Amino acid sequence: MKWTRRILIGLLIFTGMLIALWWEENWRGQKLWEESCARLRAAGEPVEIADIIPPMIPDEENVAAAPIFAELFGDPEAARLPKISRSLPTQVGKAIQSGNRGISPDDLTVLEEYRNDLRERFPRDVPDTAMSAADEILHYLKRWDVDYQEMLSALERPRCRWPLDYESGVKMDSPHLVPLVGFTNFMRLRLLALAANDDGEQYTRNLVAMMKLDRTIGERPQSWLAQLVSNAMATVTFNTWQQTLARVHLNDEQLKLLQDEVSKYSLESVRLALQNEHVIGAETFRKLSGAEMVEWMDELDWMPSANGKAMQEIKRGVFRAGMLLRPQGWTLAEAALGQDFSFDEELPCVDPVRGVIDAARVESSRLKGEQLKSSLSWFSMGRHAQNLATFSSLMERTSRVHAQARLALLWCAIERCRLRHGKLPPSTEALVPEFLAALPVDVMSGGAIRFSPKQGDSYVLYSSSWNRGHIRKSSTDGPAKDDWTWPSEPTLLKTEAEGKSEPGSTTGRKR
Repeated sequence: MKWTRRILIGLLIFTGMLIALWWEENWRGQKLWEESCARLRAAGEPVEIADIIPPMIPDEENVAAAPIFAELFGDPEAARLPKISRSLPTQVGKAIQSGNRGISPDDLTVLEEYRNDLRERFPRDVPDTAMSAADEILHYLKRWDVDYQEMLSALERPRCRWPLDYESGVKMDSPHLVPLVGFTNFMRLRLLALAANDDGEQYTRNLVAMMKLDRTIGERPQSWLAQLVSNAMATVTFNTWQQTLARVHLNDEQLKLLQDEVSKYSLESVRLALQNEHVIGAETFRKLSGAEMVEWMDELDWMPSANGKAMQEIKRGVFRAGMLLRPQGWTLAEAALGQDFSFDEELPCVDPVRGVIDAARVESSRLKGEQLKSSLSWFSMGRHAQNLATFSSLMERTSRVHAQARLALLWCAIERCRLRHGKLPPSTEALVPEFLAALPVDVMSGGAIRFSPKQGDSYVLYSSSWNRGHIRKSSTDGPAKDDWTWPSEPTLLKTEAEGKSEPGSTTGRKR
């Protein structure tokens, strides 16, 4: 009887200690979360999903409210843009698979390959009379003219707010992203044909629409995924623009339209995407129950692994039990840790004021993130999450897009100068203020974008690559092997391998 009483007293004391420890961990986690939120709010940063939901705007001002875009959120089988995308070729031969082919006065191979593919897709519409490859492509695309014109009209609306369920957090469905990425192929194909016909007016209108379309996603992104989709669309736009330079001649008004549109690309959208991504992630994570957390980790394949099937099942079983029993305070503490890391290490990598993405800081953030990850408890979702190196690769892709935008902006100003004065400017500084209010900066270094004249009246513009950690002193040294370039003539690369071996090759067209 005495031992029974002692055992009961011991169990009560042990249970009380567990309850006290549980309460203390919950209190500690709640305190860390509140302190983290207070620090971010004091700095003007969003903390809750309600802070990042864009305000409602009238339908007549909203690009997304136009029927051509609104139907993407209804029946996917009835939406027109996906139907158009599915009707067109995405790859024709090795040249197009590499994505590096352009057109020049002497090389229309890409258009001929596309034309042949379209003949097979639409045999009843093959014209009776002979046409050029460009005209025949436009002939096949004409069936969608009404939809295309409706899209152009929609893109004239001043603002865009997609009808998304923001409160769903990371589970928010974005049904518009894939169709819009697919539709860039239609826009690219049309741009190639218009360039081959030297139709400057329609070429400019199409190219402006391509930039507007990707910015409807990237200008106020809902998450980092939306920013990446915008990056992919912008890459197609800028690559096609550069690949068509040899065929189309633009006047000052058309160049000014392109210059004004490309000047709207800003790193503000990149920082906004980072903010939104971490707010959505933290808000979703801290509200997950243990069971939901285990289910989510199973879906993402983040569960810990072990050698041998039996050992792996044991290890995962123990982990599941630990995740189900862990205090909510641990989740809050982990969310606060991730939120603070984003604010202190990741957001400073992007400086919209200077217009710079700091590659060195991105690498430092990656290393600190790996150290933080390894220090977390074994019963922590963050410890088993994906490799943090993905952040570095995502930032590199984003840097490339913004470098291309600034190179294109400077190219427009130089070509306007050439048209007006009959010669190239002696330096990019000479473009201010007649053609530019201010010079765009190198997205990697914050210095000037380099301008290197070549033989005759050709030149190359180049921006520091992600891997180059120094600023070149001379503006005429020429680009390094992996610098991001924009030649005055297109880089016509036959295959991906040839493209890597000839990064600075240009044609010899004279204007």
